[in-house]
Order: sequence, then structure tokens, then C-alpha cells
Amino acid sequence: MENGKDIARWQIICGEYAGPERRATDILYGEMAPYAPIPRILVANVAATATNLDTYNLVLVGTRQSNPLIAKLVAEEDVPANGYLVRVIDSPFGENLQVVLLVGYTATESIYAACNFLYHF
Repeated sequence: MENGKDIARWQIICGEYAGPERRATDILYGEMAPYAPIPRILVANVAATATNLDTYNLVLVGTRQSNPLIAKLVAEEDVPANGYLVRVIDSPFGENLQVVLLVGYTATESIYAACNFLYHF
């Protein structure tokens, strides 16, 4: 609670914190941080074993291959070839939470997904 208001808690979970996925993650963090407290950026292989996914709204960035959480939530045919997917869903990990899915066909397209999300949402 900040200034008497509930502030949504967010985590950004990227498939790899390197190359294009790192750039997508950094862009998201830079644009979201002034509006929502983001406690940390996690890499998917660490987050997949985390026990606190039920306490945060999540932004999942990457590809189905790099991020096992994305692979659980997005079917292969949902990501267009040489394209990207932007989707907001109710979290399967906890009540009253959301998951933002920013999925690229390749890591490069994850940057486009992040920018599309920031521009339209």
C-alpha cells in the first residue's frame, strides 16, 4: 500500500537476460518502473522454481523455447511465424492477478512484442 492506495506488484520474467530478450526486458522495466513497483527481473529458469508466482502480476518475455513459463501458457500455433504475440490473461498462479505474455517467434520478435505492449496498453 502506497499513499493509501493498493499498488499492483509486478515481476518481469525473461527467458534469457542476454541479447534481444535482455533489450526487451530493459525497455519494459524502464517504461513500467515509474508506474508500478517492480521488485526484480528474473530469468525464467530461476522463476520456474520460485514459489511466489502466486503473489505477483507477471510480465513474461521471450520465446516458447527460452521461457518455460511461456511454454506452459502459450501453444506453439498461437505465435505466428516470424511474428509475436501480445496477450493479457488471468493468472493461473494466483487469484486476482494477471499475466502479460510478450512472446516472440524468435528472441528478436520479443522486442517488438514489448514495444507493442507499451504502445497499446
